[in-house]
Amino acid sequence: MLQDFKYALRVWAKRPWPTVFAIAALAIGLGATIGVFGVVNALLLRSIPFYQPDRLAQFQQFIPPHDSAKQFHEWRQHSDYLTDAALFEEIHANLNGATYASRVHVAQTTWNFFFVLGVQPLLGTGFEPDEDVDGKGWGTPGRNAVAVISYGLWQQLFGGDPKALGATVRVDGVALTVVGIAPPGFNYPSNASVWKPAAFSTGNNGWQTIARLKPGVSWAQAKGAFAVETERQSGNSASRDRLWPAMTSLQDALAGPAKKASQMLLWAVALILLIACTNVASLLLANTTDRASEMQIRYALGATRARLVRQQLVECLLLSSVATLAGLLLASWITTLAAKIEPLPLGGLSYSILNGRVLTFALIVSGMTVLALGILPALQVGRRSSWRERLASRHSQSSRCLRDGLVGAQVMLTMILLASSVCVGNAFTHLMQMNRGYDTDGIVTANVSLDGSAQQSNKRQLAYFEEVLERIRQLPGIRSASATEGKYVGVPGSSRYTGCRGSDVGPLPPDDFFTWQRWLFRGFARRKA
Repeated sequence: MLQDFKYALRVWAKRPWPTVFAIAALAIGLGATIGVFGVVNALLLRSIPFYQPDRLAQFQQFIPPHDSAKQFHEWRQHSDYLTDAALFEEIHANLNGATYASRVHVAQTTWNFFFVLGVQPLLGTGFEPDEDVDGKGWGTPGRNAVAVISYGLWQQLFGGDPKALGATVRVDGVALTVVGIAPPGFNYPSNASVWKPAAFSTGNNGWQTIARLKPGVSWAQAKGAFAVETERQSGNSASRDRLWPAMTSLQDALAGPAKKASQMLLWAVALILLIACTNVASLLLANTTDRASEMQIRYALGATRARLVRQQLVECLLLSSVATLAGLLLASWITTLAAKIEPLPLGGLSYSILNGRVLTFALIVSGMTVLALGILPALQVGRRSSWRERLASRHSQSSRCLRDGLVGAQVMLTMILLASSVCVGNAFTHLMQMNRGYDTDGIVTANVSLDGSAQQSNKRQLAYFEEVLERIRQLPGIRSASATEGKYVGVPGSSRYTGCRGSDVGPLPPDDFFTWQRWLFRGFARRKA
């Protein structure tokens, strides 16, 4: 084997450019496949860091009875197919204290939220039974006005000091006592930093539901029971059809639209790998034909058929190994890019190729590549009569058939991939060029919330934003600036969201998903040409 490896390196030295081309083609195919599999593994295959995550479900377009805390807890305790269930609602809020002020993601939850997920706080405790209360919406602090904060926020605000337990934080002006520190990496839902007990109120439809299936209840049985319950509670098939209520696994719900996209991308890069393999196999087959005289001499000197076949397979193994190492570097870059484009829904997960499942996949794909590359040259070498044929003619019928077959397969796979890429590219281009009905060139936005501040009263808010707009209009390079405030239908008047968008901070991402639940105040500024 060592002799075979040394000889393969000498062959590479004699033909460097075909070798470089083969390694580059395989590295692109293997790297793309391994990198995308790393993304699929993080989104769909790796277990989420909760207790028995395969038993966790999330309800979509369905909210259990929740007009009061008593009503909801009676519902969950008498469920035929659920061991437990919890509600939560999330929103951005101001967090401030004596020496800090920041904007954080907050989740108000029923008291059993952490128990349903099977998560134990790193320090302190979770919420006590009946900690959630009936109140007037988001601003109600709960029975004991307590909160659990994330590990990252604990490090940021308190430097990891255990004395943070018992400290007071203010969320939109509401004082809450810290009773627990979440474990590292726990930030469910949606990168939350603070969890507070829920305040039930009539008409609150911003809740989301997670649940745990009873032992012995299959997903099919649970979905059947859920469908029956949905029909019984809706009482209106037209309304039910419009809302599309569904129960899905929590892992699928967290993956969201990225699930189908990543699966489709995995198939696409698999085609790229197949195209690379057909290219390199054609190259190796032509190389075997050119080395027919060498094989004839080796056979005359006593080399067996198995010995010659092994030499070909060792060369393919070395080629695939070098390409895999180069491909792992590309795969690492792909996973890093994926983390920036599509951040994972849970802090305990990560896009990484340094994972047992991903590395095993890389080993399997590399082994299959060796077989795909080595089987045809090995078969050609194994045919004793073929050596004389190649010596007589470099274009024997069998060699031509194999090469034509490889070229045909390559063209077919390339056309499939090209057609798919064109369709997706056209759809993306059409989406980006769609007329939105207004001119977005030169417009920049910003958000400022006044909840919990000295400016939160209605009279002060108006004066504050008028002054902000006046200052923005006077900035160099600003042509105009304006703002609008609107209230969405069905939102309680006591819930209020305020913000200002200005040009001095540059383009920012859109508002968070839950701003529809609150008042919205927006400011816009257009730069001069």
